[in-house]
Amino acid sequence: MKRIFWIDDDIGVALPDVTFLKYHGYAVDIARNATEGIDWFAEHKLELGTHCAYIVDVQLPTDGDSRFSGDSRAVFAGLRICEILKSEVLTASEWEAVRQKLLLFTRLPNTQRMRRIQEFATANKIHFVHKSPTDSLLSQLASIGLVNVLG
Repeated sequence: MKRIFWIDDDIGVALPDVTFLKYHGYAVDIARNATEGIDWFAEHKLELGTHCAYIVDVQLPTDGDSRFSGDSRAVFAGLRICEILKSEVLTASEWEAVRQKLLLFTRLPNTQRMRRIQEFATANKIHFVHKSPTDSLLSQLASIGLVNVLG
């Protein structure tokens, strides 16, 4: 079975895409905050090759996790997740395998803050999409080749 790991505190908004993925044979593992997301990666390192995509909302609650305290980008917990995975949780080869299948997304308006997220994604060679209320994250996943729901 094809698997996707999704970190999003507002999974209700993502529910139509999650339901559609499940209908097309994908299993979707979900974490609802930054800490759960990092812990999932640490606990499932041996299963990383079984997932075709890792989806991370940039704006996530951190639930007081000390790994995010004092960080000026704590508001962008999704970016900090990438940094923690790369430097503390995963080996270089594990990070590379995850990075290639990683999608950062935000629902933020197109502002300077959103451009900072784009710059981070570009500098780290991570897929990034800006999800507007009318866009389907699923169609964007398909357009970059992370999922196939057409065939």
